[in-house]
Amino acid sequence: MKTDPPDPRLHALVEGIVRIAGGDLTTRIPHSGARDDVAAVIAGINLMADDLQTIYQELEERVESRTAMLREAQVELERMALTDPLTQLANRTALNSVLSHALAETSRGEMPPPCWSSTWTPSRASTTHWDTAPATTSSG
Repeated sequence: MKTDPPDPRLHALVEGIVRIAGGDLTTRIPHSGARDDVAAVIAGINLMADDLQTIYQELEERVESRTAMLREAQVELERMALTDPLTQLANRTALNSVLSHALAETSRGEMPPPCWSSTWTPSRASTTHWDTAPATTSSG
């Protein structure tokens, strides 16, 4: 009994399917020009790869868009958390953050320590001044 040699397109078909399954959605299996079952499977796999590539690109765009929206929402939430809603001025949380940062810089020797003074008036209101201590210079 004589057997026909294997169709070389089958090897290309298997390789193409393996690459597509591995995530390479740009892979396309070359058409041979024949009009048989193997050619129909190759055409179907190529169409499926086109669809997968389009779906994947659309999904990536949606993820990018949603990520940008989440970043914007996070920035707005941070602004709201650090701002007084009535005056739109920095609130106590923002002040604590600035002070913590300044103290950290001071402890690393990056800047002089911050100074704080508070003056109480008879009406029990206060005037607060924030500044940095003057840099010390050695006189020689």
